[in-house]
Amino acid sequence: MERAPSFSSSTPRRAVEPEEPPVRDLSDKSFWHSEALKNHPEILEIMERVRPLNRAVSFGRLYTEAKTPIKDEFLVGRDTLIQLIMQHLTYEGLKGSRRILEDEANTKYLDHQLSESRLLTLLRLAVKDTERVWELTLSNTSASVDTQQLLEEHLSDMGLLQEDLTSQEGEDVNIWDEPEEGNIVFMEDKDIAITSPVEGDMLAIPMRQEEKVRSIKAASLNKLIVMLTPEKNHDMEYVKTFLLTYQSFTTPAKLLQKLIQRYHVPIKEGQSEEEMRKISTPIQLRIVNVIRAWIKDHWSDFNDKLIASLKAFIDNTLRLDGNLQLVKTLTAALSNKLRPEEDEESKKLIFKNPPPEPKVPKTIFSPALDLFDIDEEEIARQLTLIDFEIYSSIKPSELLNQSWNKPKLKHRSPNVLRTIARFNEISNWVASSILRVEKVRDRTRIMTKLIRIAEYLFRSLNNFNTAMAILAGLNYASVHRLKFTREEMPKHIQQVFNELQAALSSNQSYKEYRTLLSRANPPCIPYLGVYLTDLTFIEDGNPDYINGLINFFKRKLVYTVISQVKQYQQAAYNLQPVYQIACLLWKPAKERMMDEEEQYRLSLLREPRNKDRSEIL
Repeated sequence: MERAPSFSSSTPRRAVEPEEPPVRDLSDKSFWHSEALKNHPEILEIMERVRPLNRAVSFGRLYTEAKTPIKDEFLVGRDTLIQLIMQHLTYEGLKGSRRILEDEANTKYLDHQLSESRLLTLLRLAVKDTERVWELTLSNTSASVDTQQLLEEHLSDMGLLQEDLTSQEGEDVNIWDEPEEGNIVFMEDKDIAITSPVEGDMLAIPMRQEEKVRSIKAASLNKLIVMLTPEKNHDMEYVKTFLLTYQSFTTPAKLLQKLIQRYHVPIKEGQSEEEMRKISTPIQLRIVNVIRAWIKDHWSDFNDKLIASLKAFIDNTLRLDGNLQLVKTLTAALSNKLRPEEDEESKKLIFKNPPPEPKVPKTIFSPALDLFDIDEEEIARQLTLIDFEIYSSIKPSELLNQSWNKPKLKHRSPNVLRTIARFNEISNWVASSILRVEKVRDRTRIMTKLIRIAEYLFRSLNNFNTAMAILAGLNYASVHRLKFTREEMPKHIQQVFNELQAALSSNQSYKEYRTLLSRANPPCIPYLGVYLTDLTFIEDGNPDYINGLINFFKRKLVYTVISQVKQYQQAAYNLQPVYQIACLLWKPAKERMMDEEEQYRLSLLREPRNKDRSEIL
């Protein structure tokens, strides 16, 4: 029988006498796997040796799915594969088996004088390549720019890099060779309204006659760059939109290349050098200002290769042209980012008031410290610090092209995936913490405590994401069916639970929650799932290209969502971290986590069907 957790820090802990080993239910197969590996290490060794091959097969299925319209069709060709197998059999000295295969396949073996099995060589190379992908994808530094660059370079070498992330234009035309007319479509001069993700609501984007830059509907990449660096009528809102979304239709390297092309303003026929400079000077100033904004606000876009290209542009073009002020501007912007110690110093948060005093139990330094010994408000504070750290790490590029939802592109969205995993982990912890307790009374205490934590998260801390995760755990089928556990909660706690359910309901596309969020004062952690749903709605409902031109109106819609995500990343929480509590919350104890099947099995054990309250502990 499990002992219920203590809820009072002042309650003394009794010495626990050794217990008899529990009698295991033979119908419960959850122990079989670990016991088998423990008693038969040779099985574990075989599994470890086969695992890379399994990963290679899974990788092949993932990356060849779109290329293989017919199930089980061999990409290398049937005849080639048979020749590889026959060459392997010959190499191994199994000539009889080879002759049988020749007869069965009605194919003559083409003798190759090779000192190796070509089939095994190709398999080894395939496993080596896929293991490299595995290593880079699951690396602890997978969120870093360098690791992502290495992964994409490796996929590119293998010919497997997703093609649709770069511009779908045909032959690359120099920005000054593209005709001035054409390759751009403007919105009509009136308000454009589209149905927003909120049911029954409309999202209006006003367009003004004198503001053509903001009314672009679709254009070629060259035309978008021209609008980014115009001779006059510069629009910072367009710059922000472009820099935040450009990676959905081109690459950082291509963008820098196009900006450098744009810098080199040619002299038109019959034009004097002075007339050309009147045009080129404001354009070149715009280019430098755009690059400076790019560096300042999107530094994660820059890898070593791009930085080297930018330095070459500064030294070999700007400096040689005598544009020393522009050299100074870009050099200063780069220096600020390339001196990490100074950049870290600027990121240090300074609050006007000290943080509130942490509410820690007397047993804070005890190795047996339990989360349920800690005050609900302090648990909410520490959860918020942890989850804000993850949320504030999400980069705009992670939210483009639904990368978090596409197996081939998930490496582009590490922090989005961390946020999703954290949400699911907390929900699982909530359900498991309730179900592992045997008595109704003790389960009710834990459920009450969890609801109070969610209340603090929601009302005091504006941490809607983690509050939603706790509610999700309380609404697991295995927990929701615990009728007697819920009914024994205090009436005011039941009311709080119902209010939280209503406020965070998904009805009308989270209409009530969206209203509350719009009124919330930062700091705040919004529920990321709503933004991901909105982005999916926009991505699926609007084509990337219109008649071969980049659909920039779609990027404006994406910008409106991502800019909201960024908005709440700016204001941090003035709270004091408590190391001991944070350690418990960063990774809930593995023994407390159960899979869905085990949770439901325990749920039926805790409150069997068709039983009265008097028949349950």
